[in-house]
Amino acid sequence: MIRVAITTLGCKANWSDSEGVARALSQAGLSVVGFDSEADLYIINTCTVTGLAAAQSRQMVRRAVRRVSGAKVVAMGCLGETGRDELARIAGVDEVFGADERGSLIDYVLALAGRGAASSPDPDSALACAALGPQSRARAFLKIQDGCDRSCSYCIITKARGASRSVPIDEVVRRARELGRHHREIVLTGIDIGQYGSGLEDGANLEGLLELLAQDESVPRLRLSSLDPTGLTAGIVSAIAGGGVCRHVHLSLQSASDPVLRAMRRRYTSREALRTVERLLEAVPGIAVTADIIAGFPGEAAGDHESTVEMLESMPLAGMHVFPYSAMAGTAAAGMPGQVPHGEKRRRAAQIRRLAQKKRLTFLNGLIGSSMDVIVTSEEPDDAGVVEAFSDNAVVVRLGAGIVGYAEMGRARVTGTVGGAVSGEWE
Repeated sequence: MIRVAITTLGCKANWSDSEGVARALSQAGLSVVGFDSEADLYIINTCTVTGLAAAQSRQMVRRAVRRVSGAKVVAMGCLGETGRDELARIAGVDEVFGADERGSLIDYVLALAGRGAASSPDPDSALACAALGPQSRARAFLKIQDGCDRSCSYCIITKARGASRSVPIDEVVRRARELGRHHREIVLTGIDIGQYGSGLEDGANLEGLLELLAQDESVPRLRLSSLDPTGLTAGIVSAIAGGGVCRHVHLSLQSASDPVLRAMRRRYTSREALRTVERLLEAVPGIAVTADIIAGFPGEAAGDHESTVEMLESMPLAGMHVFPYSAMAGTAAAGMPGQVPHGEKRRRAAQIRRLAQKKRLTFLNGLIGSSMDVIVTSEEPDDAGVVEAFSDNAVVVRLGAGIVGYAEMGRARVTGTVGGAVSGEWE
């Protein structure tokens, strides 16, 4: 039996794609093993969102080539789409498949195993919507949308993933119900789920989808993946406030300086983003609003950076993911004047990270004494007899093992924070 190992770089949409491929291969009778295990075939699902992500993807491919002499190595995903020739030139790489070629990849692997083409619908049949059946993590990912219609100057994803298109609403509901048989939480994911409804003729949108799913008793709690600030409608806020959707919104904010936002081709101002955050906190007590921030974007003057820091200080955020700008060949931003020196980008990112840590600690300390529903994400307890569980407002809580099983939900009370870690006790 052929042993297949798969690893994934990048976003939740990529992880959902990998899960679909792994599920299809398992159902065909192949053995899917961990990426650090010895295998006959290694599949690397690559990312190209930044130059750094692309470099890490190439590094992972080379690592796989060195793993086992004679093993085959295949690259798939976004870098497979935008950097196909570059990946194919790496010695030891056997095949490269693009982001929309998962069905072809499955047929290739089945042919290696001496099997025919996949008899069941391939994962591309519904935009690689998350595979049916139990997934390999405690919380399930359900891909509802792919591609993007925005034209942000720093982003290559429109070239890697194409135009926005959506899974039909009845198909999303069917798959959510099936996943609900195995999981206590479903993360709705895609390249930009705020664009859900693109390509559908029935007027579907994310707001309507959430309303429909939240009313279905066979669907577990829902979580939204990253959202553009412009996509957060009043209806989505109401869905979160109503309790059917987790109290966590991650905004692809990117900057809090208006000149930089214009250069990025983002379609909101810093004040509009601030109001979005404030509206969420007013409507949903205890919600965690987090954000992505890019430091050192081309043309970002010292004053722009200072404006970003000042505006971020005023935003009641629960955390930030901060990245120094990383140029990606083929994007408008890569050729812009005013490229910020590497050392200065790192300095600016470090300053914002310090602010992010401060805000995160403030948020966590504010949770002490509160109770929340958490899902156990540790398959086994650590040496201290402790497991980790994930709350609806995106907090990892350390709790005693043996009370609630892996992937199950329980009620816990936050008792303290130490160094950014949260401890609690079962109720």
